[in-house]
Amino acid sequence: MDKTTYYPGDTISSSIFINAPQPKLCSKIVLHIEGFEESEFRSEVGKREILNSQNTLMRTFFTVKDFHSTAALLHGQYEFPCQFILPWVLPGSFHEEEKGKYKAKIVYQMKVILVHPKNSKENFEKIQEIIIRERQK
Repeated sequence: MDKTTYYPGDTISSSIFINAPQPKLCSKIVLHIEGFEESEFRSEVGKREILNSQNTLMRTFFTVKDFHSTAALLHGQYEFPCQFILPWVLPGSFHEEEKGKYKAKIVYQMKVILVHPKNSKENFEKIQEIIIRERQK
């Protein structure tokens, strides 16, 4: 990624680097960008009740490279540049926790998926967190 933190509406420019020491079957390379919030609260009143919540804030998939058939990434190193624009309305990244009582977080991440042409169990995935700051008013 071209920066360490981003703001809503920013363009993220990045490169996907692949090191293929042995041939790897791959039909396409997909980028999955996702943001979600999670919370967990443990009640001390009456029974110990756990309340959980998860909400998706954004989810986008796009194909970075389509080999249009079964293709092997041969020995060597590869770079696939990519770019995407964050939505204008996003809350900032956040994490707060008190062990045994509550936990709350807002997380953004991009996941690179090397799609195996025949067996999804053989897909390769790598996740990178994206830090988003809220715009100041």
